Amino acid sequence: MCEICAYSRFSLADAEALEASAGVLQSAYLCDCSSSFHSIIFFRMPKTALIINPWITDFKLYDEWMHPIGLYFLMSLLRHNGFETHFFDCVQRPSTSPSKKFGVGAIDHREFQKPGLYRPIKRKYKLYGQPQAALESFLSSIPKPDIMFFGSGM
Repeated sequence: MCEICAYSRFSLADAEALEASAGVLQSAYLCDCSSSFHSIIFFRMPKTALIINPWITDFKLYDEWMHPIGLYFLMSLLRHNGFETHFFDCVQRPSTSPSKKFGVGAIDHREFQKPGLYRPIKRKYKLYGQPQAALESFLSSIPKPDIMFFGSGM
């Protein structure tokens, strides 16, 4: 055991032998600790990521090509690095919603309590997006994620 960083000492050959025999090594990192080398072994585990684009609360919302491009890039990066990704878009238009020109259209909504700052505004405040039951159903249909990411809400 290394006194400085508390990792067990392994030679690179030992680490490579572990990977070859058990398939457990994702990567070995060798550091020079007290003039001796050791490797940190990372075990391969199924990597599952959950990505959620959250609901939007506002007075009015227009679906004019509102796609979470940053989350799409994140999913691409995760998949490229071996993650199984599961994506739920809370503000996705329902398939039963009629489309307007260029495929845009209405998003489901329900009235929502206004924050104190907005109470003087005489307009209905709404929560836009799919019902909570749809998210709950989706979550119960996927494996438990190792990591979760959420887009920013409005």
